[in-house]
Amino acid sequence: METHLVIELLGFVGLVFFGSFLHRWLYSVKLETHLPVVGVREEFFSKFRASVRQISHSLETLSHGYTMYGKHGQPFVMPDPSLQSQVILPQEHISWLIRQSDGLLSQSQVRKERNAIAYLSMGVDYKATMALIDKIINPCLQRKLNRVQANVFDEIRVSVDDTFGLDETTWHELRLHESLQTIINRTGTRAFFGLPLCRNHNYLHSLKRFILSMGAGTLIIGQLPLWLLRSLAASVINIPLRYYKAKVLKMLLPIFAERIQQVQRREAGHTLEDEPEDFATQIIKLVANTKDGTYNQGLDYLAEQNLLLSFAALSSTAAAATNLLLDILYCAPELNAYETLRSEAASTFTTEQAWGDPTSLQNLTCTDSAIREGLRRNGLQIRGLLREVMPKNGITLPDGTHIARGTWVGVPLQAVHMDERFYTKPEMFDPFRFARMRTDPALEGERFDATQTSDKFLAFSYGRHACPGRWLVAQMLKLLIAYITLHYDIQPLEKRPLNTVFGDTNIPSISATIRVRRRKAS
Repeated sequence: METHLVIELLGFVGLVFFGSFLHRWLYSVKLETHLPVVGVREEFFSKFRASVRQISHSLETLSHGYTMYGKHGQPFVMPDPSLQSQVILPQEHISWLIRQSDGLLSQSQVRKERNAIAYLSMGVDYKATMALIDKIINPCLQRKLNRVQANVFDEIRVSVDDTFGLDETTWHELRLHESLQTIINRTGTRAFFGLPLCRNHNYLHSLKRFILSMGAGTLIIGQLPLWLLRSLAASVINIPLRYYKAKVLKMLLPIFAERIQQVQRREAGHTLEDEPEDFATQIIKLVANTKDGTYNQGLDYLAEQNLLLSFAALSSTAAAATNLLLDILYCAPELNAYETLRSEAASTFTTEQAWGDPTSLQNLTCTDSAIREGLRRNGLQIRGLLREVMPKNGITLPDGTHIARGTWVGVPLQAVHMDERFYTKPEMFDPFRFARMRTDPALEGERFDATQTSDKFLAFSYGRHACPGRWLVAQMLKLLIAYITLHYDIQPLEKRPLNTVFGDTNIPSISATIRVRRRKAS
C-alpha cells in the first residue's frame, strides 16, 4: 500500500508541474542576476526549466556551483523548483549567517513554505511548536535522556529480534529501510509514549502511514511554485494525512489523559509506583509548572505537539540508520568496520546493566565516529540553513554583496562535507575518521562526537536552530548498531544502492536488501 501511495503522489506531482507552465506565463523566475548563476542552459524558458530540473539534479548543480564559486568564497545563485530566488553562500559565510536574528534572516518563513507547514493539516502552530521545543530541549531531550536509555535499549532488543529473526542457521533476506523503520518507530514510540503503545500493531500501522503522508507532503509541496499549486497538492496529500493523524491521536489521547492524571496525583502528594519514564511524562511535568498557558491548551494540543516532535525524530533516524548500515556493509574490507564495531560493543556491554548505563555510550568512540561519518557522507539534506531576507532594504553579505528582500539564502551542506580542505579523501566513507581526529594533537580542544555541530559539520544544522533531537538520535543509533553487530551477521554488499535526491532531500534506497543471520550464542 505504501508503494501505491508514493506512486500516486509522485504522479500527481507531474500533473501539478504541467500546470506550472501556465504559472510561468504570468510570473517570471526571479534571480539575483548580479551574482553568478548555475544550472541555467541556453534553451526556451531557460530559467523556469532550470528551476524544475533541480527536483532531480540539485546535487550536481550545487556541487558545480560550490566548485566554481563557493570554494573561492563567492556566493552564487541556484534556481529552485519553487521558483524562489536562492543565493547559496560559501562556507566562510556560515558563522555570519547563524549569528543573524530572525528579524533579519528568518528561518520560520522558509519552513512554512519549504517544509509545507503552512499547508499540511497538523492543527498546531509552528511558533508554538518551536516555543515548546525551546522549553523542553535541555531538561527533557538532553539532560534527562539517560532516563529513557534502558527502555530504548529494551525496545531495540525486542524489535530487532522480531524483525531480523532468531534463526542461527539460515541466511534470509530483508528490505533494510522497511526493517529499520519498523524498529525505529517502535523504539521512538517507547521513548516518547512508553509501553504498551510501542507494541500496538494498530498504532504502528497508522503511525507508519502518517509518517509516509507527512513525509510526502513536506517533500513534495515545498518544491512546488507558490499559491494555487501548493494548495492544490496539499488538498490531495491532506486526505490520507488527516485520516491517519486522527487514528494515531485516537490512541494517543488516552495515554496523555493517564499521564496528566498521574502528574496531578503526584503534585497532590500521592506516591506513585512505576511512574512512566517517557518523554510525554517529562514534558507534561515541565509544562504543568510553567505559566505560559501551554498546559491549559488541552489533551488534543499536547498530543498533537508530541506527535509532531516524534515524527521529526522517527523519520530522520530511520533514514540515518539506513544510510549508516549501507555504508558500513559496503565499507572497504581492509577497514574491518563491522568487526571493529562488534568488538567495541562486546568490550563495552559486558553486563545487562551496561546497556542502560549512559556512561557506557561514552566508550563507543568508534561507533560514534561511524555515525558522524555516515551523516557527513550521506546527510539527510544537501542544502540547508535556509533563511529568508526580511528587511525592506535587503541585507548585505560579509563580502559586500547586497541581497534583496524576499530572497532565500542557504548553504550547500553536502558540498561542504565533501570539501577536501576540511576532510581528507572526502568521497570515501571512513568510519573511524573522527575517532582518529579525536587523538590528533593538532586538533586538541575540538570536539568530534556525533552530536557536535560546526561550520564544517552541518548534518544537524548549526547554531541556535540546530536539531534539538540529535542526542536522542545518537543514543538510538549507538544502541542499535551495538546490538545488531553483537547479535547478527550481515553479508557485506558488493555494491552500495544509490540514494535518490529529490530537491534538497537525500533519500536512502527503500528497496535495498541485506542478507542476515542470527549470530550463534557463545
